[in-house]
Amino acid sequence: MVAPRRLRRGWGPSFSSYKLLRRLVITPFLISGISILWSIFASDGGIRGWGGTTNGDTSPPTPGDVAGGGGMEDVVDRALEGNVKDDVVVPPIPSSSIVHDGRTWKSEKSAVLSMASSSGLDDHARFVGSLRATGYDGRIILGISHDSSDDVIEYLDSKNVTYHRVYKSETGCAHNGTAGAEPMYMTYDDNGIGTPRRIIINADGTGWNCPREYPEYKLTWARFFYYRDWLMSEEDCGVGMVECADGIMVTDYRDAYFQADPFQTAVRMGLHRHPILVFEEHPNMVNTHWLTDLPVMSCKKHKVGPTPVLCSGGTMGSREGMLEYLNVMIEEFKHWMTQPDCRMQGYGDDQAVHNYLYYAGRFGDIAKAIPHRTGPIHVVGYEASNINEEAMKKAKGRGLSDVPKDFYVKYAWQRWLPEEYGLINPDTGMVVNLDGLPSAQVHQYDRFGNLIDGWLGKMKEQGWPNNNATFG
Repeated sequence: MVAPRRLRRGWGPSFSSYKLLRRLVITPFLISGISILWSIFASDGGIRGWGGTTNGDTSPPTPGDVAGGGGMEDVVDRALEGNVKDDVVVPPIPSSSIVHDGRTWKSEKSAVLSMASSSGLDDHARFVGSLRATGYDGRIILGISHDSSDDVIEYLDSKNVTYHRVYKSETGCAHNGTAGAEPMYMTYDDNGIGTPRRIIINADGTGWNCPREYPEYKLTWARFFYYRDWLMSEEDCGVGMVECADGIMVTDYRDAYFQADPFQTAVRMGLHRHPILVFEEHPNMVNTHWLTDLPVMSCKKHKVGPTPVLCSGGTMGSREGMLEYLNVMIEEFKHWMTQPDCRMQGYGDDQAVHNYLYYAGRFGDIAKAIPHRTGPIHVVGYEASNINEEAMKKAKGRGLSDVPKDFYVKYAWQRWLPEEYGLINPDTGMVVNLDGLPSAQVHQYDRFGNLIDGWLGKMKEQGWPNNNATFG
């Protein structure tokens, strides 16, 4: 049974808006000819300013370039120039004694945590509405804007959501991004539409936004501190934490929705036996990508290498496992804050930390990486971006300035994507895993652009009618 929401804290002004970073070519020196697109979340997307949800996500290869000549290897060199020192030594974390105790995950004793700062009613209706429609009756604990509208509060109350008002630090951030001797930029365009722009990815400056309780950390990092606070609070999790005792999920907000109960899905798959679950993005996404390589090289003088990218926007596990995960992430953030070479101006470096720690073995043997499209969380961004880019080219060829939401719909609105892509069930329109069953959570769905909007609209209108079905 879900206890009534609790009103605490608040969240500040909305995030500055960015569009998707497209058509970025990573030089052969770093990624062996693989080009990549980095998606930077919009105002209610990535937690980079006030508002939105967490980020650190990447998207598919598209043409583009790195400004200033020399490519990303030059960028990394500039980040390290004048700052090279001995490898940073971090005190080792003892091997975990956490083991699976044989209990299953019951939804009523599980919790979904997210930072939903400055998200509007539409975002809440999609995330919370789709999750509750699965039959999930456990805790939903959110960070929201301090000035959230009355209709948002009314909706969250009606869905038994526990929410926290989180305020922006009145004194600013204790630190700003400082790695690198001079500003570094990237250029991108929107698939040939519009004027290419240069964006700063790293420099001393004012790009960070920090919450009142944790002014030392930009919000993409501070959210992990909040998650731990909430999981340790009886106000949030009940006396003895009994209402957050089983499965725990920390997740991005604005670009995610649900099609099945993620905890029951994990149990059906036998994944609840693993204290920490991390999720791989598409196999073409590897950690030679600059979003991992640049921060880790600058801070740790280390390369993660061509390993599968693990999305930091969605992690699951047992209560004990997730507290261990959060503790390890937080200790690493604390260390990075002491090193100027580690305080990056960019906003996706929580994903760099997430990948570095996993592949360095810092989570121990209790963490399991789940291959793409085989677990409760389906990070669909790579495929979605490629599909949307192809649709944009087709639309441009037809003289259209944008892709209409019914672009591929011919006979039924459920068939919003051609079957050739193999991503949806044509009878329901639900995104599916490799086994053909609905993905419990679809993450980075916004990379589909307008293509998915019509289907999502129908789902919200009809109350997500397929979400409470029994699969498998």
